[in-house]
Amino acid sequence: MRLSTRGVVSRSPDPTIAFSTWLADARRGEAAGFAGLYDWLGPEVKRFVVGRGARDADAITNDAFVAAFRRLGDFDGDAAAFRSWVYSIARNKLIDAHRSDQRRPPVAGDQPAIDLAPAASAEDLVLDGLGHERAAELLACLSEAQQDVILLRVVNGLSLAETADAVRRPVSAVKRLQARGLAALRKKISDEGVSP
Repeated sequence: MRLSTRGVVSRSPDPTIAFSTWLADARRGEAAGFAGLYDWLGPEVKRFVVGRGARDADAITNDAFVAAFRRLGDFDGDAAAFRSWVYSIARNKLIDAHRSDQRRPPVAGDQPAIDLAPAASAEDLVLDGLGHERAAELLACLSEAQQDVILLRVVNGLSLAETADAVRRPVSAVKRLQARGLAALRKKISDEGVSP
């Protein structure tokens, strides 16, 4: 919520409604447009990047948005398409960062803080009640593709189509990755005797 010019409290705009205004403002170089787009997607993109084990999640998130903002003229679509597009850029930045990290030795104590706020879906039962570190530990047992899909679908609540666009795979592949990833998580939890 925010205070309007008349002193009356008003709700923040629905991102899908405000998206067109934010996009148009950003394309004109207006700070309010960039801020609206970043405020809408920034926290969830960072959550995805952190969940994938990024060494510097803030830098990767910021780099993804800078790249997206520089290429706004190339973007054509609605709010859902923009969301998928930004995730795709963030995923590419994450892959680049992981490659870079593999070329340099790790620094002692340089582990990312995990901030995986679960989304309100039935599939969250797998992760419900577990600490963030435990969730990250469980996700580490999955393939990178499964981690991407679980984080985008379950943690950040993207649709199948948005997730498919972000990871550049068909919806059918996203469904399989999600099902296999959740099954692997359930099995690991069951095998360890941990009750969700």
